[in-house]
Amino acid sequence: MPDTPAPFDRRRSREVGRGRTLALRKRLVRVCDVTDLEDLVTDSAHEPDHKALSRILCRMRDRRQVYKFQIEIGDFVGPERNVWCLYRMSSVAHDNALTKVMKALGWPEEEKPTHIESVGAGDDRVRPDAVTLFPKKRLWEMDMDTEREEEIRKKVKALMLQQDAVLWICPTEARRQKLIAWTTEIHDRSFYALWSDLIATPRGEVWKSAKGNMRAFSFVPKDVQEEERNDVPTN
Repeated sequence: MPDTPAPFDRRRSREVGRGRTLALRKRLVRVCDVTDLEDLVTDSAHEPDHKALSRILCRMRDRRQVYKFQIEIGDFVGPERNVWCLYRMSSVAHDNALTKVMKALGWPEEEKPTHIESVGAGDDRVRPDAVTLFPKKRLWEMDMDTEREEEIRKKVKALMLQQDAVLWICPTEARRQKLIAWTTEIHDRSFYALWSDLIATPRGEVWKSAKGNMRAFSFVPKDVQEEERNDVPTN
């Protein structure tokens, strides 16, 4: 006799759907396109289920739980794309570029935009674009080559009042050299990487110091077992 199919478990189905929606909401704190989300919605063969993902996102948009944008990242290679986010953003291309870096790094633990505390004092306070927490706290600045020298120097004035490393992501080598020149007061804690290098080799020696030395960074907690580190640099 043929095998009798298992009865449909409605409660289990609801639990799976609820968990999937929670995972999507956690990821959508950053501006994401479909490729940034496809690992969260898979079919029975654990392949990306694009139809189901599209259906879920459209339903969330109809309920005003997420916002949809169409963007093109200015200085970076890539066609126009649709992106989704929990919040309305004034600089969607900026956040999407940073999302690509976090995805390349394997979605390291990080503070989200609404949780990040400003640094500095008084009118000079600025809020970093992201803060990764492991293996030590690091502040991130996603540069889009849109801020003038005086705006960068205002950031530097605030960043001087804290001791954490500042990781600058730059669109071009010419812009990296400008940022190095404009951030002399915090050269002891600043490192600069090209966006394209980070995407291609996220854990490689892509971070340049003001002296020109290249190094890699780890974004793995120190308490992760050695065999689970996957040869991630321990710097």
